Amino acid sequence: EARERVSAHVLSAAEAAGVELSRACVLHPDRDLLREQELGKKRKAGVWHCPECRKKFRTERHIDMHLDAKHNKSLALSDGVCLAELCEMLRCPGWAKETTLSMRKAIAGPARMSGGCFEGELKPHRFACEARMVECVDDHRSDAGRKLFQRLNQTLCKPISCEWRRRCYLEEGLTPLQRMEFGCDERMRGRKDKPYISTAGWVALAFVAALVIFFVVICICALCDDDQPRAPPHLRRRDDDGRYRSSHHDGAQLR
Repeated sequence: EARERVSAHVLSAAEAAGVELSRACVLHPDRDLLREQELGKKRKAGVWHCPECRKKFRTERHIDMHLDAKHNKSLALSDGVCLAELCEMLRCPGWAKETTLSMRKAIAGPARMSGGCFEGELKPHRFACEARMVECVDDHRSDAGRKLFQRLNQTLCKPISCEWRRRCYLEEGLTPLQRMEFGCDERMRGRKDKPYISTAGWVALAFVAALVIFFVVICICALCDDDQPRAPPHLRRRDDDGRYRSSHHDGAQLR
């Protein structure tokens, strides 16, 4: 996910601006710690093949564990960066999903006023992101260099704020145009955000379901009583109040 985000939002921006990323940039392809391994992995007929020793594995998780254990010497240089550690800055889909769920839980709980987001905690992360973007551009004097820095800063660093997260992760009913104006990420196609239901909501739903079942049982029992055949008048006897009652109720057998 992180590698795809770098390609879509960083490398494409640098290519469009006609500027090469600085080798000091943490998002430079040469500093991608697992790039060679990821590019070397091949999946054929549902089986993963190790690029180093050609061993076969059923799942990607197992081949990743094998590469880490047996071929870690073939990783990039010591200044390599694991892109997964930059998912907050890159807003990887998995990270965004977890963050959205966490904020929704906070709204449903005691921290509903803050929404589970505290600006004081995000400021250092935003400043660190801006410092990293400065390192990604060698020539800040040129128009192309300044524009690239501004775009990277706007795309990756500015969203590290509670205002952006509340607007893009919590507000419902935003149109695609509004999401574009606010700088929100595009929603993944074919997926919709599942509504979050708090514990109190589940309890209320269970209570309503129990009531519905109770009334259904009562109605079925009432219908069954109405369908019971009654004895003819000559086989019934009168109660003290003058009403007829079937002799079945006294345990007597009709012959």
